[in-house]
Amino acid sequence: HQAVTSISDLIKNTGFINLDFADVTAIMKDAGYAHMGVGVAVAQDSLKVLCIGNSFTYVHDTHLKLKEIANSQGHPTSVRASYAGGMSFWRHLISDKTMKAFAKENLDVIFLQEQSMLPARYADNPKRWFFAIEDAKNLVARARAYNPSARIVLECDWSYSRDDFRGFHSYEAFDAKLQEGTALYLDAMNSTLQQMEMKPMDCISPIGKAFAVVRAERPDIVLIKTDN
Repeated sequence: HQAVTSISDLIKNTGFINLDFADVTAIMKDAGYAHMGVGVAVAQDSLKVLCIGNSFTYVHDTHLKLKEIANSQGHPTSVRASYAGGMSFWRHLISDKTMKAFAKENLDVIFLQEQSMLPARYADNPKRWFFAIEDAKNLVARARAYNPSARIVLECDWSYSRDDFRGFHSYEAFDAKLQEGTALYLDAMNSTLQQMEMKPMDCISPIGKAFAVVRAERPDIVLIKTDN
């Protein structure tokens, strides 16, 4: 797997050495047996980034695209991720993979993405969905305890049409609740960090707003497949 991945990366990724399929074929065709070594190196000044999320992010390998864009702009970046379909902050709290990712190294940036509709649910009915905000507070406290100086960014998700816009009946209403709920999350999470005398979170990443702009200005772009 690593050998095939290494060869395909040489072909498809921009780098100091650029090959096409013909180059690889010329070298390897009828070459007989070979040994291949695979290694990974990270520059000492690389920005260390961790992405915490769910299928909204991992299905498109977003963390790898982030690394590719950053590196192409001259910003060496090492990006890791902890993703699984349907992951909420509560599920990340009990995930060994996520906790180990927080503790593995001193991170520079951490992106936190909640399960897609929970911030909207919380904004719509805080009493019913109170546990969601508690999970958010506990998760950011864990992240900050392991990484006292990291920038922590909360992602605001995008609306989608499934199940009558998750009961909000329109893109606009769903987006409004997502934005309201994410802002409430940020306030609560920063309040927790302040009480613990820890560095506050940085900001909200307004992904949902970007989706709304594209829907309005470029309806020819398909943002979400039919299965959402």
